[in-house]
Amino acid sequence: MKVNIIDTTLNYSNEEFMNLDSYKRIEAVKFISGMGVSQLEIKFNLNDKDLRKEIIQITNLDLKSKISVYSRLDIENVRRSIDIGTDVIHISVPLYKNEDDKNRIKENIKRCINCCIEESECEVTVGIEDASRADINFIIELSKIVLYEGARRIRYCDGVGILYPKRILHQIKTIKEAVDMPIEISAKDEYGMGIVNSIGAIKAGAEYMVSSMFGKGRKIDNCNYFKFIKSVYESTENIIFTNKFKNMHELDECEIALKKVIGEAV
Repeated sequence: MKVNIIDTTLNYSNEEFMNLDSYKRIEAVKFISGMGVSQLEIKFNLNDKDLRKEIIQITNLDLKSKISVYSRLDIENVRRSIDIGTDVIHISVPLYKNEDDKNRIKENIKRCINCCIEESECEVTVGIEDASRADINFIIELSKIVLYEGARRIRYCDGVGILYPKRILHQIKTIKEAVDMPIEISAKDEYGMGIVNSIGAIKAGAEYMVSSMFGKGRKIDNCNYFKFIKSVYESTENIIFTNKFKNMHELDECEIALKKVIGEAV
């Protein structure tokens, strides 16, 4: 079984990373891409001219990884994302508040996906924020809409880390049985459950896993890439998702090398 890694280190909430100067951030991006990461997701303030230039610079690096940009469920934000010229636009869907909110979300999803497809050649993925607290039937309904409108994948987000492996296994299996579409798992590690929940989702059939090289920051608690790989290796004695590392020694060397690239800032 192969699982694709989506790296979210390039996040404005990741203080350790954002405190680096632009040169070191670019060098870190090159290094991370070379680690066999399938996709690098950028979540910067698109209104910041300097950061926009940096994103465009990253897209022109001819990296092995696909480059994606994070967008809110807002047509103007989507258009600003399109202007960047990345391979993928990831549209994040907020948790609904009531029935009227559900209808508004469904219509906005259609508009935003159609905008991406009509005005660019990029892939589109859709993430459901706090899916762990949403009605599973609504998640399935959204997934069917997303698939019909032309998006490539759906992301199941446990935004506060409240899930446990048995439940995530059931949730992902239920979605997979209802919708023939690849699923990403984004399991926050706020309460130390990110790694086991990610593994549970993968066992249930999730094809993509969201992680960060540096793990935690003030507003970011994504599953740590290195800890995740080590946990999977220890539990299965096989790195099932990448051919980059032959053993744990190579992984440890890679982690040390990355810290050198960014000047031990993390």
